[in-house]
Amino acid sequence: MVSQLLRSSTALAVIVSLSLPVAAPAQSKADPTDLSLMAPEQITEAVQRCLRWIKNGRISPEGEILKGKGKGAKAEFCQAYVTGELDADLDPALASSTLMASAATQAQTQLQQTEPAVEDSAADAQAAADAQAAADAQAAADAQAAADAQAAADAQAAADAQAAADAQAAADAQAAADAQAAADAQAAADAQAAADAQAAADAQAAADAQAAADAQAAADAQAAADAQALADAATATVGAEVDPEIESAQTETQVPETPVEVESVAEPEPEVAPLDSQAQADALAVAEADESATAAAAAASDTQEEAEVVEETVTEDTARSSDEAFETDVNTPAAEAEVAVETGADTDTQADAAADPTAAPTAAPSGDDEGLSKLQKAALLGLGAVAISQLLKQGETVVSNSGDRAVVEQNGQYRVIKNDDALLRQPGSNVTTYKFKDGSTRSVVVREDGAEVETIRARDGRVLRRTRTLADGSTVVLFDDTQRADSVVVSELPTAAPRQLGFSSDSINADDLALALAAKEAPQVSRRFSLSQVRNIDAVRQLVPEITVQSINFETGSAVIRAAEAEELAALGNALRQMIAQNPQEVFLIEGHTDAVGAAPYNLALSDRRAESVALALSEYFKVPPENMVVQGYGETDLAVVTARAERANRRAAVRRITPLLQGGS
Repeated sequence: MVSQLLRSSTALAVIVSLSLPVAAPAQSKADPTDLSLMAPEQITEAVQRCLRWIKNGRISPEGEILKGKGKGAKAEFCQAYVTGELDADLDPALASSTLMASAATQAQTQLQQTEPAVEDSAADAQAAADAQAAADAQAAADAQAAADAQAAADAQAAADAQAAADAQAAADAQAAADAQAAADAQAAADAQAAADAQAAADAQAAADAQAAADAQAAADAQAAADAQALADAATATVGAEVDPEIESAQTETQVPETPVEVESVAEPEPEVAPLDSQAQADALAVAEADESATAAAAAASDTQEEAEVVEETVTEDTARSSDEAFETDVNTPAAEAEVAVETGADTDTQADAAADPTAAPTAAPSGDDEGLSKLQKAALLGLGAVAISQLLKQGETVVSNSGDRAVVEQNGQYRVIKNDDALLRQPGSNVTTYKFKDGSTRSVVVREDGAEVETIRARDGRVLRRTRTLADGSTVVLFDDTQRADSVVVSELPTAAPRQLGFSSDSINADDLALALAAKEAPQVSRRFSLSQVRNIDAVRQLVPEITVQSINFETGSAVIRAAEAEELAALGNALRQMIAQNPQEVFLIEGHTDAVGAAPYNLALSDRRAESVALALSEYFKVPPENMVVQGYGETDLAVVTARAERANRRAAVRRITPLLQGGS
């Protein structure tokens, strides 16, 4: 309202000022409110100033100075003007009552016109405020309800979780109690079984000792009786009347008067005198020269010859595991079984009973495979033949055939015929065998993990080449005897590597064992050898170190490895797996050896079976790729201790890293 008043007053003042004549300003300043001393234009200017001050809030309508200086001529004039003190002397048009009343009337009219709109706006604002307050209240209520519901849900979830945890804890406690009770019961049963076994062993040892003592006493008594009988017979001829012919005969056999000196019995020599390495090399060179193995149809990548194809999927029934006994015994007519004799803490072997040493070797089997087990038929399929006789070289005779392998003899030397792919025959593998007219075969084994291994064999069953296809599609050649190697001159070979000490799982770890297998002291080899040369020439094989496995003790006449013993191969298995992972071309020779007790063919076949079991255990328990291992039994031909007697050190398994020999480098 004041603003309207000021605007109206200003307008009137301007109108008045324009209508008044302009006069020269007065010079007197004695009384700022004395209008008689002021020119009309000065009065008009002063009135305008007062109206502006009211508008700007510098002075109130009651004459109170609100801003700026409260004293001075201008302030005194305006205070007098707005309070009406000057109206009597002023022109009525400039009087404060006139200007301020007119402005008030206009302001009142304008206010009456705007009040309904203001009231409507205020009502709308109030309604909006009320609606917003209601919405805010509802939102707060909803938020509180949601918070309450979430709190209730969280509380229920916590209660459920606690109940589940309590139930699980109770179940775990019960399971632990049950397991402990079972363990205690098993421990008690094991302790009782061990006690029973020890008692039985003690009783057996006592019985064996008594039997040996009785046998020795009987032998001594028999020897004494024989000596007494001979003495009595000699004495009875003195002074007796006898027929001349009888007398003559008695004279020829008369016991001499002087005692006969009995020669001491020398320790028997081993049954098989091993060939020296140069003789082995020469024999192998002659055999390879007589054969066309390197031209085998199976090895020719571009052959167009049609082959007989046999496909099969290996199952548990047609695959052997390391803890599974062979279905047949090693068959040798002149065998002396290897038996165990407890001597202190060691187990030695001795001949069970010597059969007729002149018994004839068994004849080569016919082509009929009726009566053979599934494993034996699978072995024959792997060899690509139905008759062992087809695999013989000229002059060889079969002396042992157990179905899975045969031992043949020529000039007093023995060799094993077997399926070198036996290690690859794992359950679930698909095996495709291609047999060609020249007797050679090519087998492709595809395992469940997609690994593919191809093996080429000659007519006589010897493995010639093996390749492995990796996951990226590349092919790795593990060995290749289709490429003829130079003949071996033993005198030109480097010095053989020293025989390594044996190991057990608690004395060496995988890293140390890997270093031992790739021993730095092994001589550098500057040429490549064939797998056949490595297998059959001692001096070549001995260029790389031998690691003897001491943790495996086979039962008499058995090639089975118990699970507990297989676990002792952990260091060896982990070392081989790590080395093959770093270099997929690594190849290891797994050897089997026996002592000299028993027949040589029997020992050779048994040692070969045992080497196969060690390789199977390494593959089954420690995932060593079977294609990177080659097994070979040496029977009694490589004795660690040269003796024909029972010697535990000779009954061993051994491992050699033959990669540098096959590849011609370290």
